[in-house]
Amino acid sequence: MATSNISNGTEGHREDTEITPYVIGLSIAFISILLNGFLLLVLAKERKSFLHMRVTYYIINLGIADFLTGVIILFLVMTRVFNIQLTATCEDLMVIFNWITMQCSFYTLVMMSIDRLVIVLYSLSWSYILTVRRTIISIISLWVVSVAGGILMHFYKLETRLAILSFVELSIVIFIFNSLLIYPALRKREKGRFIARVDSNRTVYSQRVLYPLPYDKMSRVVVILVVVLIITQLPFVIYLQMWLIHELSGGRVLDTVRTQSFVIGYGYAQSFASLNFALNPVVYAWRIKKYREAFANTLC
Repeated sequence: MATSNISNGTEGHREDTEITPYVIGLSIAFISILLNGFLLLVLAKERKSFLHMRVTYYIINLGIADFLTGVIILFLVMTRVFNIQLTATCEDLMVIFNWITMQCSFYTLVMMSIDRLVIVLYSLSWSYILTVRRTIISIISLWVVSVAGGILMHFYKLETRLAILSFVELSIVIFIFNSLLIYPALRKREKGRFIARVDSNRTVYSQRVLYPLPYDKMSRVVVILVVVLIITQLPFVIYLQMWLIHELSGGRVLDTVRTQSFVIGYGYAQSFASLNFALNPVVYAWRIKKYREAFANTLC
């Protein structure tokens, strides 16, 4: 989840490290900045059309967190690719800021998933539970928790990272559980949705509605975002967790992290993980017609 160099702790050295993953990461970070920056520009320009929707606040927060993550990753990867020397303090601070923004991005998806679950479970009363005020408070809380994690990382670097990664893995299990509840419920609700019609003979009959409600569409979008996060992030989470366990054990376990093949695999998994932050705006444009229209209006 964060750009960090582990090659110095292996049998290889920085100059012998495969540079291709860093070039890939550099490209993905640049794309992430462009796409999330464009998303925020569209939401700012079309704010009257979007800010009345409560979920937009989560999307804005996710866009800000992903944009900042892209900026920091771009800077850190450039130092690797162009061999720019940073002071230890500067690099540590940049990595901590990177973890703060990525934590906030991940926690926002957690809240969006819980938000969708509440809508599905409490279909008649969710609007009283989920309000704009509570949504804004939850977003502020996400940043507070993320910053707290960054501060702890300054004092307990390895332990804090391992704790965050363990929470990520636990959340992935919760994501899967939520998706198993949400998607079947949406399918069942769509099949059972009928409206009353009156024909020319004034006979009342029922007709099945074949289109999902707006909040059902967003629930599907959240499920897709979660799937994208799991596919892109989980390999890197496992790699980094193995390295952290090795370091915390004093090098007594998981000696495979000292091999060059592990370092190369780690680099590619790290680059692939950054793809998550670039794909979120693509998912919005792909799945939500209102966002596609807003993107088109901004470009034109």
